[in-house]
Amino acid sequence: MHKKLQLLSSAAFSLGHGGADSQKVMGIICAALLVYGNMGREGKLDKPVPKDLQITELMQIEFDDAEGKKHKFKPEVAELNGQLYYIDHKEIIDAATGTSLYSVEGKTISSAQGAPTFKAIDEEMHKIEIYTFGDALCDAKTNDTIFVDKTIDTTYKYASVFSEYIDGSTGELREGHKIKTKVHSDTMPFWVAFGCYLMIGLGTLMGGWKIVKTMGTKITKVTPLEGVCAETAGALTLFTVSQFGIPVSTTHTITGSIIGVGATKIVKTMGTKITKVTPLEGVCAETAGALTLFTVSQFGIPVSTTHTITGSIIGVGATKRLSAVRWGVTINLLWAWILTIPVSGLLAAIFYYLIIWFK
Repeated sequence: MHKKLQLLSSAAFSLGHGGADSQKVMGIICAALLVYGNMGREGKLDKPVPKDLQITELMQIEFDDAEGKKHKFKPEVAELNGQLYYIDHKEIIDAATGTSLYSVEGKTISSAQGAPTFKAIDEEMHKIEIYTFGDALCDAKTNDTIFVDKTIDTTYKYASVFSEYIDGSTGELREGHKIKTKVHSDTMPFWVAFGCYLMIGLGTLMGGWKIVKTMGTKITKVTPLEGVCAETAGALTLFTVSQFGIPVSTTHTITGSIIGVGATKIVKTMGTKITKVTPLEGVCAETAGALTLFTVSQFGIPVSTTHTITGSIIGVGATKRLSAVRWGVTINLLWAWILTIPVSGLLAAIFYYLIIWFK
């Protein structure tokens, strides 16, 4: 049963790996396509850039408010009947008057004579796609310049949507404001994401189990059930971080998962060698250990996880009677803890002087 479950957990881990590591590969491919696109704009190519190789970016203006909270302005615009509308502060605003007409959910904020309906504006609303050309930030659809370095080009037809973030006297971005650009799934060719995700997922599915198998014997002996738990935990971790665009190592993730399932054996061993622990007492010991670790971590105090769970197990064993705790094992542990730091320090000093002597 557990071996069959491993097929599902391996597949989930493969998909998680595909999603996480494909972001790194996609970044490399997209960077190459951006350079290739600029070569076409500079006239260095014999033929126009094929549609399947065309890529653009999205821009946003980032800044901190008076309370230090970060805000992002991601320009989205719509043109209807010669009038310009844009989204800011989660509201649809008339660029000509600065009046907020609707919320992004469609609620009416103020009624203006002759103003289009929310549905009409929403259907025409689109993000401003851009490309970088030297110091210039250009509109990918019109090839018009939006910014040169940090100065707005006032002739750009959507320049008014940036008015809140521009110094009116100089035309430059306000102090503390930064322009950030990035490739988005909407501006990237479909084949890039699909190909990277598919190939890395298939590669992990065919060879990734060898990594898990090797680590499941070298780090700690892993049973089929523990393998399922490790792979499932690794897959969930990879799926989660990929949603936030955080690049993480798949190997590090699965290593941590295997160490985690291996650590449960430490608790099991301590629960039999120090004192006999029932399931209820195990829950109490692990809960006490977890609360201790959460608490000290909030104060930035470095503590040993092994020391913490050992103390918790001694505590639940002592509640029955003091003789229920095997104090001989406990004393050996205490001596090991006491001697760890001075012995490690002594060995480090010996190695230091040996290196200095040979040098």
